Amino acid sequence: MRTATALVAGSSFFVACYAYTPIPVTPTTTGDVRLTLTAPSYTESFGPLGAQVRAVEGQLRSVDDSSVTISVTDVARTSDDDERFHGESVTIPRQNIAAFDRRRTDVGRSLALTGLVVAGAIWIAASLGHGSVNQVRQKGSSTGQ
Repeated sequence: MRTATALVAGSSFFVACYAYTPIPVTPTTTGDVRLTLTAPSYTESFGPLGAQVRAVEGQLRSVDDSSVTISVTDVARTSDDDERFHGESVTIPRQNIAAFDRRRTDVGRSLALTGLVVAGAIWIAASLGHGSVNQVRQKGSSTGQ
């Protein structure tokens, strides 16, 4: 049971809870970000992303006075579900960006989720391991003797 608990606890650290926090956009900004676009931008086409783009998530590549270049991993559209991308590089003019947020690991939520997963695994293991009825063997001669 200890091995299973350790396995669940260890593997749950590979999946973390993320939160986005607003930050100012500077040329030295790096990391995973989300760009929320302005409503008038929804009709514009952004290269391989196409149109109807509400927000873009990915790795920030460069920032200058007029544009932001990002390697896109996720796109939120105005009319459809989110769409995954594989690091396509897209340049978005700064006037099209309504909000700029940095992705960070939310340690408190991640630890709470890990605690719930481990507690659930322990509860299930305890229920399965101690819920069986032990059969009592009868003393005496067996039928084969």
